Amino acid sequence: MRALVCLCLLLAGVPAHAEDKDLARDYYRVGEKLYGRGDYEGALQAFEKAHRYAVRPELVFNIARCHEVLGNLEEAVRHYRLYLTTRPRDAELVRARLENLEERIR
Repeated sequence: MRALVCLCLLLAGVPAHAEDKDLARDYYRVGEKLYGRGDYEGALQAFEKAHRYAVRPELVFNIARCHEVLGNLEEAVRHYRLYLTTRPRDAELVRARLENLEERIR
Protein backbone atom coordinates (compact mmCIF):
# COMPACT_ATOMS: atom_id res chain seq x y z
CA MET A 1 0.00 0.00 0.00
CA ARG A 2 2.83 2.41 0.87
CA ALA A 3 4.44 1.80 -2.53
CA LEU A 4 1.17 2.65 -4.26
CA VAL A 5 0.89 5.92 -2.32
CA CYS A 6 4.48 6.85 -3.21
CA LEU A 7 3.86 6.07 -6.87
CA CYS A 8 0.72 8.21 -6.90
CA LEU A 9 2.60 11.12 -5.33
CA LEU A 10 5.38 10.88 -7.91
CA LEU A 11 2.93 10.75 -10.79
CA ALA A 12 1.05 13.74 -9.39
CA GLY A 13 4.18 15.87 -9.53
CA VAL A 14 4.62 16.16 -5.78
CA PRO A 15 8.17 17.25 -4.88
CA ALA A 16 10.64 14.44 -4.23
CA HIS A 17 11.46 13.35 -0.69
CA ALA A 18 15.03 13.33 0.63
CA GLU A 19 15.41 9.59 0.02
CA ASP A 20 14.26 10.13 -3.57
CA LYS A 21 16.95 12.77 -4.02
CA ASP A 22 19.53 10.23 -2.92
CA LEU A 23 18.25 7.81 -5.52
CA ALA A 24 18.28 10.58 -8.13
CA ARG A 25 21.90 11.35 -7.28
CA ASP A 26 22.80 7.67 -7.73
CA TYR A 27 21.12 7.54 -11.14
CA TYR A 28 22.83 10.82 -12.09
CA ARG A 29 26.25 9.38 -11.25
CA VAL A 30 25.50 6.25 -13.27
CA GLY A 31 24.38 8.44 -16.17
CA GLU A 32 27.59 10.46 -16.07
CA LYS A 33 29.72 7.30 -16.09
CA LEU A 34 27.76 5.79 -18.97
CA TYR A 35 27.95 9.04 -20.94
CA GLY A 36 31.70 9.16 -20.39
CA ARG A 37 31.98 5.61 -21.76
CA GLY A 38 29.96 6.48 -24.83
CA ASP A 39 26.86 4.54 -23.78
CA TYR A 40 24.48 7.39 -24.59
CA GLU A 41 21.34 5.26 -24.58
CA GLY A 42 22.18 3.93 -21.12
CA ALA A 43 23.05 7.43 -19.93
CA LEU A 44 19.75 8.75 -21.25
CA GLN A 45 17.83 6.10 -19.34
CA ALA A 46 19.76 6.84 -16.15
CA PHE A 47 19.23 10.61 -16.44
CA GLU A 48 15.52 10.11 -17.12
CA LYS A 49 15.24 7.91 -14.02
CA ALA A 50 17.08 10.49 -11.95
CA HIS A 51 14.71 13.17 -13.25
CA ARG A 52 11.74 11.14 -12.02
CA TYR A 53 13.07 11.39 -8.48
CA ALA A 54 14.36 14.98 -8.51
CA VAL A 55 13.55 17.69 -11.01
CA ARG A 56 16.88 19.41 -11.61
CA PRO A 57 17.98 21.62 -14.52
CA GLU A 58 21.23 19.70 -15.01
CA LEU A 59 19.24 16.52 -15.58
CA VAL A 60 17.17 18.19 -18.30
CA PHE A 61 20.38 19.45 -19.90
CA ASN A 62 21.97 16.01 -19.79
CA ILE A 63 18.85 14.42 -21.26
CA ALA A 64 19.07 16.96 -24.10
CA ARG A 65 22.77 16.14 -24.64
CA CYS A 66 22.02 12.44 -24.88
CA HIS A 67 19.20 12.98 -27.37
CA GLU A 68 21.49 15.20 -29.44
CA VAL A 69 24.28 12.63 -29.60
CA LEU A 70 21.78 9.86 -30.38
CA GLY A 71 20.39 11.89 -33.29
CA ASN A 72 17.00 12.53 -31.67
CA LEU A 73 17.24 16.18 -32.65
CA GLU A 74 13.62 17.15 -32.01
CA GLU A 75 13.79 15.72 -28.49
CA ALA A 76 17.11 17.47 -27.93
CA VAL A 77 15.57 20.78 -28.97
CA ARG A 78 12.58 20.20 -26.71
CA HIS A 79 14.77 19.49 -23.69
CA TYR A 80 17.19 22.36 -24.37
CA ARG A 81 14.19 24.72 -24.52
CA LEU A 82 12.91 23.30 -21.26
CA TYR A 83 16.37 23.80 -19.76
CA LEU A 84 16.37 27.44 -20.87
CA THR A 85 13.21 28.07 -18.84
CA THR A 86 15.34 27.62 -15.72
CA ARG A 87 17.42 30.69 -16.68
CA PRO A 88 20.79 28.95 -16.65
CA ARG A 89 24.09 30.81 -16.66
CA ASP A 90 25.04 29.15 -19.93
CA ALA A 91 21.87 30.30 -21.71
CA GLU A 92 23.74 31.97 -24.60
CA LEU A 93 25.67 28.78 -25.35
CA VAL A 94 22.50 26.71 -25.21
CA ARG A 95 20.70 29.16 -27.54
CA ALA A 96 23.56 28.82 -30.02
CA ARG A 97 23.32 25.05 -29.74
CA LEU A 98 19.57 25.27 -30.34
CA GLU A 99 20.08 27.36 -33.48
CA ASN A 100 22.50 24.76 -34.80
CA LEU A 101 20.12 21.92 -34.05
CA GLU A 102 17.15 23.69 -35.62
CA GLU A 103 19.19 24.30 -38.76
CA ARG A 104 20.19 20.64 -38.88
CA ILE A 105 16.53 19.63 -38.54
CA ARG A 106 15.56 21.79 -41.53
